[in-house]
Amino acid sequence: MKMTEHTVKSFMEGLANETLKGSKCTNCSKLMLPPRPICPSCGGKEMESHEFNGEGTVKACSVIHIALTRFQDMRPHCVGIVWLKEGVGVSGLILSDGKEVEVGSKVEAVFLKEEDRTVLAFKPV
Repeated sequence: MKMTEHTVKSFMEGLANETLKGSKCTNCSKLMLPPRPICPSCGGKEMESHEFNGEGTVKACSVIHIALTRFQDMRPHCVGIVWLKEGVGVSGLILSDGKEVEVGSKVEAVFLKEEDRTVLAFKPV
């Protein structure tokens, strides 16, 4: 694959297709999400696409009571860091008011359609 295919743009295109598109270094096998054109571990520039399954565990979370304008109808809601089963951490919206989600909770990726883009979120399982 071309280096330009492993960018945040390709990650956003993956979200639009309801997939978590990342990259894997062909030199050291490091997984990256979002995809990157250069491996932060070994400096390698040869990447291949990797699709993550979206299942993971909450590693950190915070309840937001004073929300951004676009999230007013979702307050309170959570944001956090999710450690995916494949061993990569990613931040995102957690679809919860904070009562049923805590560190250690199992979650899975969902894709929220907003006007002209798709946003990554996680729901408790």
